[in-house]
Amino acid sequence: MKNSPDNGSLKNLEDQISRARNDAGLNKPEADGEGANSGFGMAYRVSIEIVVALAVCTGIGWGLDQLFGWTPFAMLAGLVFGAAAGINNAAKTALKMDASALEELSKQQSDETVKTKDDQAKKSPEGE
Repeated sequence: MKNSPDNGSLKNLEDQISRARNDAGLNKPEADGEGANSGFGMAYRVSIEIVVALAVCTGIGWGLDQLFGWTPFAMLAGLVFGAAAGINNAAKTALKMDASALEELSKQQSDETVKTKDDQAKKSPEGE
């Protein structure tokens, strides 16, 4: 088996890549406030939902205007429906985000409570 790779050299290469990634900071876990769950990421998501709903419904209205010659009434109706749909979607998304943030906060508080009780149990004398 001349063509089979040497397992030792592959392991060595893997270790070198891992060290290089660590040195470059690429293996660090995502810090709080970064990524899709950051405040900016959430605001961006909500605003995109509003803009997309407006664009889609207005486009449908424009198409109906062109098809039936109702200019500009179907487009204006699409704009109104798009605004309503976008705000509705944004409100639902914001409520979901709020619920998940509240759940995370409650989990952190319960973890801190358990940790505090464990610390108190360790400090109290066992004879009492």
